[in-house]
Amino acid sequence: MKRLIKLFSNSLTARLAGYFALVVLIGTVLIGYIAFSRVGVMARSSAIGQLQAVANLKEDALDRWVEEQRRSAVLIGSLPEVREWVETILNTGQPESARQKSREQLSEYLKFAVANLSDLRELAILDLDGNVVLSTDRLSEGQNWGQEPFFIQGRSVLYVQNVYSSPRNGEPMMSIAMPLFDSSRRRVAVLVCHLNIERLDRIMLERSGLNMRGEVYLVNSDRQFVSVSPARQRRFGNPHSFGIDEALAHKDGFGEYINYAGDPVIGVYRWLDHRELALLVETPRSPVYDPARRLMFNLIIIGGITGAFLVAGLVFFSRRVMRKMRLLYQSGSQVLGDHSGEAAMVSDEDEMSSLNRVFLKMSDKIRGQQNEIRSQAEAFDKTRQILQRNEAHLRTLVDHLPDVLIQIKRGGDILYLSPSVKDVLGYQPEELLGQDIMDYILPEDWASIREIMHDLRDHPLQLRRFEIRFRHKDGVYRAMEVLGKSVHDEELTVLLSLRDITRRRWRK
Repeated sequence: MKRLIKLFSNSLTARLAGYFALVVLIGTVLIGYIAFSRVGVMARSSAIGQLQAVANLKEDALDRWVEEQRRSAVLIGSLPEVREWVETILNTGQPESARQKSREQLSEYLKFAVANLSDLRELAILDLDGNVVLSTDRLSEGQNWGQEPFFIQGRSVLYVQNVYSSPRNGEPMMSIAMPLFDSSRRRVAVLVCHLNIERLDRIMLERSGLNMRGEVYLVNSDRQFVSVSPARQRRFGNPHSFGIDEALAHKDGFGEYINYAGDPVIGVYRWLDHRELALLVETPRSPVYDPARRLMFNLIIIGGITGAFLVAGLVFFSRRVMRKMRLLYQSGSQVLGDHSGEAAMVSDEDEMSSLNRVFLKMSDKIRGQQNEIRSQAEAFDKTRQILQRNEAHLRTLVDHLPDVLIQIKRGGDILYLSPSVKDVLGYQPEELLGQDIMDYILPEDWASIREIMHDLRDHPLQLRRFEIRFRHKDGVYRAMEVLGKSVHDEELTVLLSLRDITRRRWRK
């Protein structure tokens, strides 16, 4: 260690190599960290974008599924046969044999519907007091569901009761209820459809076509997992995490947090207000940042290898420079005691003097160019002031001309009018700007005007004199003598000078 310290103290090459290696090391680590940070931010943004896309897809799939079940319930409840069977079963005035037959037919149909519609778990018919008259689940018959929200709301309108805990076993369930009417449009019963909540498992677990590992799940307002295995519910009980707590607080957002299982994740959380559910889409955090970590380590390794080669090259060239410096030192020593060496130094100084003279000449030339540019700038400023004065003078002349100046685009739209249009034709200039000039010319003059305009555009140097009848603001057409010429500005336009000759025509 002492030898190393002594070598570092006494050797300029060693100090240069050491400082350079330190700079390379710090720069490599800094570049690696910056790359990790930037790539990490992009990876996180990409992951959040994909998670939000998955959340949108799952929310849309959930809404479509509920809507399909609503349509299925409406279809079943609106069948004439179902209404006829229900009316017969609940009508105590009907013969018992007819009621029993209707009961058997309705039971068979409901079982058929449950068997063929996999998303239905149970179909039940309730009287208006909430008693279960008929159900595909024999255990439900005879029970009273009169206090259930789906029955209370379903007596009047089609009602979807969002996920709630079953009073029978505490499991999450979802129900749809709607009133049933007899042939006289009187409400006689309520159709209740208990949905197969396990269907939500398939909706949540279906791959969304995005390159994303993760988990999608629902939590109801009672902090229960919706449509998950009982073992998972027993293991985690009432789940808690930042995402779950925020979603149950009716907030939407995303972020990095520890999920209900204690794993770090990047997640998107939403509160589905119309479903009263919290939707969470999460992916493990570590795989998201793996590309950024690999990039950082690769940059550090590449930087280290490159730095080692650069340090070796620096050592090699610095030794050659040191040899030159030693030779220069020896030459200097000889100059101090040898007249021939001093003469050599004078030769070197002459080369520096010639280089100095070149730089002085260049400096003088630059100063001369600066003075020339400054003179040109002053002349340009004077010219600009003269042009501004001339422009103001010209505009004053145009504004006080008795004739009306009109500049027209190729399509006939009016681009400019002189203020004298107010005195001659009664219009304010802004009233006519952008308008088609043909709208104000007597239609009998259109053909000749178009021919003249076309001729003026084809012959830019030509000056044409002609007459038109232009509509005054009071509605009366005035005879106007026109002098026209094409003008090349940013685009090809036609400039017209109009003079009112109506009185002259009357005198003639």
